[in-house]
Amino acid sequence: MFRDLGKLLGFTGQFCSDVITLPVHYFGRSIPCAGENCEACLYRSPRRLSYCALCTPHGVPAMYELCESFMSSVIEGMSAVGAEVFRDATRGLVVSAKRASTRNAWCVERLELVSRRGQVVTMVELLGAVTRLYRLPLPLPSEEWQSWFERVRVEQNDLLKASLLPFGRRKVDLHCHN
Repeated sequence: MFRDLGKLLGFTGQFCSDVITLPVHYFGRSIPCAGENCEACLYRSPRRLSYCALCTPHGVPAMYELCESFMSSVIEGMSAVGAEVFRDATRGLVVSAKRASTRNAWCVERLELVSRRGQVVTMVELLGAVTRLYRLPLPLPSEEWQSWFERVRVEQNDLLKASLLPFGRRKVDLHCHN
């Protein structure tokens, strides 16, 4: 199960996995964008959600879904301090961020690559959690996450089409009835 920062005004945690960012449409529930021929993109642009494992100050890793404003602020902060990775073999990026209200964008206050507190969550574990979240097929053993997502995202088109019906997409009867 993924946690989110939706109701929080402040957060401090350490990255203990890599980050996966996916384009997602919301039509009563989150559905990954189907890509190039995605009909949902005609109605609204996908939002970019990021998934990773973060350790809180207690050192216990948990899976998180991170909004675009949080990740944008983190990446901007990484550029400012010259950090190039969320984690390496022995260290993890600690981020402390806040916002004025739950509707405001996140602002990073502190960003630092320090010795890791918790255990590393592997890409296989992270992808397993994401596949369960969206009910997607597992990646092939030799598949990188980007190629896996490109392979499985097109399968979301039928689900997205069905989700569009209540939002204005109508079936068109091409037969004339006199």
